[in-house]
Amino acid sequence: MDKLRTGIHLKPAVREEFETIWKMQVEAFSDLLQKYQDVETSPAAESADKILARFDQPFTKYYFIMADEEKVGIIRVVDKKDGSRKRISPLCIMPAHRNKGYAQQAIREVEKIYGSSHWCLDTILQEKGNLHLYEKLGYHRTGRIEKINGRMDIVFYEKDGSDPMDYSVKTVTADDYDALYALWCTTEQSRRALNPVDDSREGIARYLKRNPNTCFAAVKDGRIIGVILTGHDGRRGIVHHLCVHPDYRRMGIAGHLLSLAEEALHKEGIHKVFGLVFKDNEPANAFWEKHGYSLRTNLNYRNKSLNDLIPAGE
Repeated sequence: MDKLRTGIHLKPAVREEFETIWKMQVEAFSDLLQKYQDVETSPAAESADKILARFDQPFTKYYFIMADEEKVGIIRVVDKKDGSRKRISPLCIMPAHRNKGYAQQAIREVEKIYGSSHWCLDTILQEKGNLHLYEKLGYHRTGRIEKINGRMDIVFYEKDGSDPMDYSVKTVTADDYDALYALWCTTEQSRRALNPVDDSREGIARYLKRNPNTCFAAVKDGRIIGVILTGHDGRRGIVHHLCVHPDYRRMGIAGHLLSLAEEALHKEGIHKVFGLVFKDNEPANAFWEKHGYSLRTNLNYRNKSLNDLIPAGE
């Protein structure tokens, strides 16, 4: 499968790995079990024997969600091939690997294998993040809600037709400059970050020459709708100009691009990355916080311009 496009790939699990599946599932869902006390329905409360029995079902397939050859989650697909809906149950990402866009990418991967239509799934109504994930991927509520106990309800979803947010990802090249600059100019916050030297055609070409494998663009219908520039000095990585076109925001594209950039930096031996965000850009600061980027308050960021065209404060 195309690792560059997704940042993850799916590895089919075999029967002998049922215990690994069980242990990962218990760990991944234990926090929800503790929160909602849904002993009868929680995957964390299932026995290893139940997992093993599913491997004998001809319509069940388990996959490990792999990132850089590490098992970061599990997804199970039920496809009876009898006209009934295909089902995802369960899908889980391990605690240490959440908020990186892996769940969204895993769903896209199984849809590439099984097709993007005629699906169903269910999730906890009180978990708003899960609802947002499925709805932005084109799943709609059926209207059915099942009360489990006084703490939680299960809401049911279906999906038919193609994913309206089907896009690909490519590495950025110098030939993309005009499209990138036009994209950065679509928002006031992105325009503020540009300067006439570093963000000129020559400046971006120089940056991409130094960082040919760590900059990515999201492409839909031949048009660049998102971009991230990342590079490093051999010790620390830095994110520049992460931007998604206003028409395509809140669809997980920025998180997807960030996860690809982090993976690419990690492959080049970089173990820490940082980004600069305007203090008054509240949506951007919330995004970085969500993706695990802590705010440093014990440092002063200082710079010095070596070019008169670049003001010292920019």
